[in-house]
Amino acid sequence: MDPSKCATALTNYIQKMCSVPLTQFEELAYGVHLYDTLAKVVPSFFTDASTKLQSEGLEGSWVLRKANLLALVTDMTAFARSALSASDEFDVMRLVDVTAAAKTNANDDVAGAGELRSLAEMVFAMCVLSGNQDAIAVIRALPKDDQLVLNQSAKRVMGLYALKPSKKGAAPNNNNNGASSSTATPTVASPAGRLPPGGDASGLLPVAGELSGLQHQVQQLRGELRERQAQVHELEGRIDLAEREKKESQERYRTLLESTEEERGTTQSEKVWAAQLSKKDDNIRELSTAVQDMTSKNTILKSRVESLEDLLDVQRKAAHDAQEQLHQKAEECRESQKQLEVLQDRYNVTMNAKKELNEEVSALRNEVELMKARQAVRGAQEGGAGEETPSRRRRDDDATNNLEDENSLLKEKLNAAVAELRVLRHQQQQLSSHTSTAAATPARSERSASRALEDEASPEAARVMLSSGGSLGTSAADDSLEATVVASGASEADNKALHEGEQSRLLSAELANAQKALSTRDARIVELEKNASSLQSHFLRAQQELEEMKQSVAAEGSADAQALLDAKKESDQLRKQNGELLNRITDRTEATKKEQAILVSTVVQYGHKNLLLQQRQLLGGAGPSDRSDGTASSAKGSGVVGAMASSVMQGWFMDAPARDATEISGSFLTKQRRTVERGLLDRFLVSSTSSSSRHHK
Repeated sequence: MDPSKCATALTNYIQKMCSVPLTQFEELAYGVHLYDTLAKVVPSFFTDASTKLQSEGLEGSWVLRKANLLALVTDMTAFARSALSASDEFDVMRLVDVTAAAKTNANDDVAGAGELRSLAEMVFAMCVLSGNQDAIAVIRALPKDDQLVLNQSAKRVMGLYALKPSKKGAAPNNNNNGASSSTATPTVASPAGRLPPGGDASGLLPVAGELSGLQHQVQQLRGELRERQAQVHELEGRIDLAEREKKESQERYRTLLESTEEERGTTQSEKVWAAQLSKKDDNIRELSTAVQDMTSKNTILKSRVESLEDLLDVQRKAAHDAQEQLHQKAEECRESQKQLEVLQDRYNVTMNAKKELNEEVSALRNEVELMKARQAVRGAQEGGAGEETPSRRRRDDDATNNLEDENSLLKEKLNAAVAELRVLRHQQQQLSSHTSTAAATPARSERSASRALEDEASPEAARVMLSSGGSLGTSAADDSLEATVVASGASEADNKALHEGEQSRLLSAELANAQKALSTRDARIVELEKNASSLQSHFLRAQQELEEMKQSVAAEGSADAQALLDAKKESDQLRKQNGELLNRITDRTEATKKEQAILVSTVVQYGHKNLLLQQRQLLGGAGPSDRSDGTASSAKGSGVVGAMASSVMQGWFMDAPARDATEISGSFLTKQRRTVERGLLDRFLVSSTSSSSRHHK
């Protein structure tokens, strides 16, 4: 059964039965509504509620509500025992917790609501068992759901407490012993014709009067008993209230005791505080003396701080001057870099022209090879004829004229090459001057970085020289043939070659000067690094002194430590400025490294040019007497090819001492290149001589 539905049904029933207004189930805890309902159903056992119960102040006092409920349960117990056949042990006060029911409110008090609902169910069951037709009519007027719930509730109460319907004709009897009342009633209501044994009816009249008097006394005593019980319950409520007030008084007493003890402790603490105050006065005097001492020390420290600030100003000014100088040097470096870029562009244009010239020379070599093959075929044909004819002489003359034309063409090409070398030498002089200017620019860089660049550049230069030497070595045979063809009447070209040798030596000297300038620049960079490191060491010393002063002031408890903090801030700013200065110097160093790499590549390129000039000088270094001897001995060979081979062989083997001397004075790469050229030329001349001999045979 749902408790909420049961509470609703009971509320609806009691609203219609009682004359006191009822709005919610929790108001049943007042006791007035329940008592008024039973008073209407069984007025003989339950007197008027307005005269027996309290009706004012119930909402705010659970004690008054409990008193009303105690009066209610007392009368309910008496009615159940006398009229509903309840046993003597039946007591509603033991079955229901009156205190919890009295404390029931609308704030979800589950325990109190359950007790109050049990009490209301007993009231409803007594109304039904009383046999009152008005109570039964009200039940029939309720909704069917409420009727069903109330029916189940009444059956449960009747079965649980063994209550039976009231007997018709039973007089109201509040005696706890139901048997005595039941025996008395039939005696009064017995028929008049039935007489006790003996047949004397007159003897019964005094007994009947005495019995009625006793019954009246019993009723009076029962009324007094109910009043006394109500008074007892009321007194119990007052006792509970008094006990509660007693507990509250005890709590107040404890609070007062604690406050009294605290006041006593406060008095003792005040005495201790007074003693401590006297001691603190002495401490204040001692601290005042210490403050005066610290003030004098602070004055000394201020003077030291001022001297350090002056030193910092001097260092800041020196750093500013160094920064200005670095700006100027950076501008000069940028201008030098721009000039180097312009010269690099010119050099690239010259190299392109040189490449085109090499292509033309290779084309001429191919033509010489073709002419050589034609002359070999012609010589073979003329050798088969066995004798010289006018037509053969004409062919020889034509071949000689063709060779002279080719020689003149080669001379023109050689003159163009000489002009190109002069232009290159002029550009090299300009570049060396700019290199010297750039080398004189001081900048901060690390010596290890410059050495690493030199180490990286040296293998690169060696690779470039080897690659150039290898390419020259592979084409040594063609260059020897070209020199052999030009050797016939090229005394003017020999003089120019000697002049070019002088120019190459001058170029080598200029390159050496450029390297010296680079070393000078490195020395200046190292010097600038030393200056920067010394400036940084001074700054660190000043900062260390400031830190020491700060620690000393903090240890002594100086009140003017803020001045030292300001000095530290200025030192931090100076450190930041020095860091920015070092960063700028590092940036300038990176730019200087790039310029150094460009200069090293330029030096390598000019070294390559120097090798080319030396090669041309060595290839054209045979004397006129050697060439004339070679020309005179060419008659021993067969045709033009034999004369060329004999001339070249004599030029190589008869001029060996001069070549050896030149090789000794040259570099290792030049010696290797000369060895490769000699081997290739010997192999080519041997193959040419053997082929000419076969054709001659």
